[in-house]
Amino acid sequence: MHCNCNHIFVYIKYLQNM
Repeated sequence: MHCNCNHIFVYIKYLQNM
C-alpha cells in the first residue's frame, strides 16, 4: 500500500521524537 498517509505518519513520529 503506497499512500501519502504513510509520509504523514512518519513525519508525526519524527516530530514526536524531537
